[in-house]
Amino acid sequence: MPRKSRYFLFEIAGDVPDFFYSNRYVTQGTKLHFHRNWEIFCVFDGTVSTTIDNKQYRLEPGMAVVVDSLAPHAYECTSAEISYTIIGTDVMQLFSQLYPGRTLPRFLPDKQRNKPLMDFVTSIAMQVADYTPLEKYANACNVLDKIVQAYGTVPADTVLHRANSTIYKTIAYIYDNYTQDISLATIADYLHIQPQSLSNLLSKYLKTDLRNYINNLRIQEFYVLQKRPENKDLSVLELATLCGFSSLTTFYRAQKKYLDSSSVDPCVLSQNVPEKQ
Repeated sequence: MPRKSRYFLFEIAGDVPDFFYSNRYVTQGTKLHFHRNWEIFCVFDGTVSTTIDNKQYRLEPGMAVVVDSLAPHAYECTSAEISYTIIGTDVMQLFSQLYPGRTLPRFLPDKQRNKPLMDFVTSIAMQVADYTPLEKYANACNVLDKIVQAYGTVPADTVLHRANSTIYKTIAYIYDNYTQDISLATIADYLHIQPQSLSNLLSKYLKTDLRNYINNLRIQEFYVLQKRPENKDLSVLELATLCGFSSLTTFYRAQKKYLDSSSVDPCVLSQNVPEKQ
């Protein structure tokens, strides 16, 4: 039985176009979050209540869901053995070229049809070493192919509609600029929308304050940068500045909020929390 992880979930760690990652483990659920890359979530044991784009799915062993780019999603359970596979947008662009105007179905309820997918995910999740660039594409394409073989594809109208929506453009802008000096006003100006209208939209979608959300991304970026060997001689202040923080006080305040509110779950980076100096 896979052990429960003691890692923090960093959405931005996997928010690169060529990213691929797969893991199988025991979870107690994750809070609402989203990322640009796609996610395949499978349940092996236990029952998981899944929310995607405000729609709920009850996942029993053998069931799975597909979470498309920037769809807000959360998983609730007491304890369940699951797997999640993250597929970068580079591979999904290839999929779109092969299946123009089509996308993957969201709900994968057929346990028998899902068996090849879950067997394959289990085999690659056990791989400890980093994937080579070709392995990433091969594994990602294998996962997608097993879903298509089992369920086919569906019209991409909903996903295309989201890609053109104000919310999608806002989140994409935040992801691309969160290390810069951005605010509600600068985002509203970029999108040519009234700040109050944008604020109302974001409060419903993010489920948190905009500044808090941006700072959460900056905290995650801090941990990502801290792990890189080339940054080993940089101070906490220097790293925090690279992530968009203006002072250590702001950084530590944001870090405390992030650690207090984050759910513990696996990802590719371990928790490494700097102490105040």
